[in-house]
Amino acid sequence: MKKQLVSILVSLLMIVSLPFGTVSAQGLDESRCFHTKAMVEESIVVGGVELHGSTICPAYAKTDADGNVTLADASEDIHNIKWDGETLTLSNSTIQTKATGSLYNDVAAVYFQSAIHDLTVELIGENTILGMDHAGQNVPSYNYGIYSEQSDIRMDGEGSLTIEVGDTSGGSAFPNTRVISAGIYANWGSVEVVGGTITIETGDAKASSVSSAESYGIYADSGDVVLSDGTVKTTSGSAVAESGDAYSNGIHTRGEGTVTISGGEVTANAGTDGNPAVSTADLTIAPQAGQQITAEAGSEETSASAVNGSPFSVQTSITDLVSDASYFHADTHVHVGTLVQGKAATCEETGMKSYYTCDECGKHFEDETCTREIVDLESWIVIPAKGHAWSADYLSANADAEKHYHVCTVCGDSDAGEAHTWNVEAATEDSDKHCTICGYVAEEQLEHVHVGTHVTEKAATCTEEGNIEYWHCEKCDRYFIDATMTQEIMKEETILPAKGHAEIERINEREATCTNEGYSGDVICKTCGIVLEEGTVVPMTAHQYLDGVCTVCGAIEQEHSTIDPTEPSDPSDPAQQGSGESSESSNDRLQTGSDPATTSWFVLLSVSGMIIAILAYGRKKRNER
Repeated sequence: MKKQLVSILVSLLMIVSLPFGTVSAQGLDESRCFHTKAMVEESIVVGGVELHGSTICPAYAKTDADGNVTLADASEDIHNIKWDGETLTLSNSTIQTKATGSLYNDVAAVYFQSAIHDLTVELIGENTILGMDHAGQNVPSYNYGIYSEQSDIRMDGEGSLTIEVGDTSGGSAFPNTRVISAGIYANWGSVEVVGGTITIETGDAKASSVSSAESYGIYADSGDVVLSDGTVKTTSGSAVAESGDAYSNGIHTRGEGTVTISGGEVTANAGTDGNPAVSTADLTIAPQAGQQITAEAGSEETSASAVNGSPFSVQTSITDLVSDASYFHADTHVHVGTLVQGKAATCEETGMKSYYTCDECGKHFEDETCTREIVDLESWIVIPAKGHAWSADYLSANADAEKHYHVCTVCGDSDAGEAHTWNVEAATEDSDKHCTICGYVAEEQLEHVHVGTHVTEKAATCTEEGNIEYWHCEKCDRYFIDATMTQEIMKEETILPAKGHAEIERINEREATCTNEGYSGDVICKTCGIVLEEGTVVPMTAHQYLDGVCTVCGAIEQEHSTIDPTEPSDPSDPAQQGSGESSESSNDRLQTGSDPATTSWFVLLSVSGMIIAILAYGRKKRNER
């Protein structure tokens, strides 16, 4: 914010100063440059030469092959260096550090300090910055390519810049200072690379009685390093400190500073084994939309391997993954894949997978978005021949007159086949000729010729079914109503159902009497005479007594007889004792027939029996008629 306020104030002063000068044919006149120099010009030291310039009145300089910087004969049309107060433009320049004193501006090829502007370095063509080789010299122990104080450094352009900084060691005149060799050094600032190709090689740093020895490609003190485009390759020298710390990093941020790679290509090497190529509080890969960034790390380039998760298409912190790697490389690429059409494998021939080739880098990918790289195309691309997948069973559809075949379910080819196994030698009315394995029919079943059995008509009876006249073919078990067997009927239609017993009568019926049992009579069919229901015995009826004699059969009622001749006398019975006769005298009377009552009973019993016999004989004769 402070720098922005100062910039606004400076711009206002520049506008106010414009009316005081006049424009000449060569550019701004001296009066205008005088005013701007006095009020707003920023200075920068390049190759030991201080340049004052602004956007209105830039400063120009030339360089020679030895890296000497001169203002002589430099102009807007002819120059290798242009300085407008904010941007240092290097155009095919060579700049050599001129170490003449102990100040930073004496030990840096480019030195800038400002509380107003940041430093932008724009690259055009091929440029070189050469640091001094201080090893063994009694000079300050600092050696920088580009150095800024309290300002950020921004690298841009389409050109290239090679920074070579020599070895550095502490001289006797500077015994207690840090020994530093750095390509780009932002003290209390950040470094950003948005374009150009930058190659940095720093020398070795050796310290004996100092606090530390340090060699950096890019260094941001209390700031960040942001790499969003262009190409950066940094290689630091070795760092050796006898009594202090030693640091050797391709990229280094101090304190809470971070490194973010969002584009371009970055290579960082640490000159001392065991030192990280990128030393920072956080290293983040942050690809831009539609891009991917690959990252690999290792102890050296030849043994480096892909960082876990590479390639990255989303922002990812990889600090812990590369913290002990002395070599680091990240590359941003937008692959444009061209389809290479594959072909399917067959049962007998290998196929080829489709893939995509990036025409720009020549890499091969599995997908159109080029996110899955194919490392070994020759082995990856092959689709093995599938081999035939023969059908499990022999089918009639896959057969001819001689053989049946297994057919490949993939390509449809047939195998050598196998001969048929026939069920019969030739087709008959009962069966066709077919293969019992595949079902292939060689001969259709012969047409059936009916052979009929004539069945004459039979009348139905009361209990048995009859049938109509019909013909039956035993071969096919079919029935016909005509001798030519063309009019088929169902078997049920040949049957005449039994008539059943339509007329019935009851015979042998007899009434019961007081002397004979009766009979209910039998039920018979009048048509066939079969007994349908047998009769039952009817019990005898009771005697009909009148004055002690049955009016039907003449039997004497037992209760009118004085003595029951069948019952023995009881001598203890008072009634019998009163008679004055013994049992023996009574029996004598019965035996002699001298008792009139007994004689009468026998006479009546005999007459009744004769009457009953006559009546029974007469009824039997009637029934027989």
